[in-house]
Amino acid sequence: MKMKGLAELIPEGLKGEQGRVFYSGRGAFEKPSHLYILGFNPAGSWEGTISEHINRILKEASHSWSSYEEKGAKSRMRPRMLHLFEKLSIAPGKVPASNLIFKSSPRASELKNPKQLAEACWPFHQAVIDGLDVSVVLCLGGYSGKWVRRRLNTSREEVDCFEEENNRKWKSCVHRNDDGLKVVTLTHPSIAKWTNPASDPTHLVFKAIRGDYD
Repeated sequence: MKMKGLAELIPEGLKGEQGRVFYSGRGAFEKPSHLYILGFNPAGSWEGTISEHINRILKEASHSWSSYEEKGAKSRMRPRMLHLFEKLSIAPGKVPASNLIFKSSPRASELKNPKQLAEACWPFHQAVIDGLDVSVVLCLGGYSGKWVRRRLNTSREEVDCFEEENNRKWKSCVHRNDDGLKVVTLTHPSIAKWTNPASDPTHLVFKAIRGDYD
């Protein structure tokens, strides 16, 4: 699978919008991967269009590039994502990563028509899941998790759950469909401190990849 081919699945009308698609370099999208990571939508320092972003990653980014290792990555989210990769014993640049919705907004709540945008972006994600033989889709945050579970028919069977050991008691859960594909929905690392054992849900991802729920 090539990035250029995946990019062609994005509607032309969306490519002129401000946003980002790839959070990993070419190497992560060229080989089979157990894991695929999906956030909700982009924020941060990138102010170019989706088309400009695609060209930048194709022509300038290294083969093993990862957005989570960039200096400009969100200060709170970056160490928590790196904590996940360390737990999985895998380099960030080897894991395909993106967002459910490619169009950016200052805050997720300010994004207009999220359902329509998610539908427009889904053919890209389905191609990644099918083309890379993904067995675990990691969703960052509840909205992405709920939407992806519905599309992949995993809402019916919850196979594991982690509740934070604090006053918030936020939950992260694992769902599975009839084909064995698992969706792991974790608390969003921009607000949940994964590096604190009391609020660290990353073991759910490790167990899902290892096949504990098969």
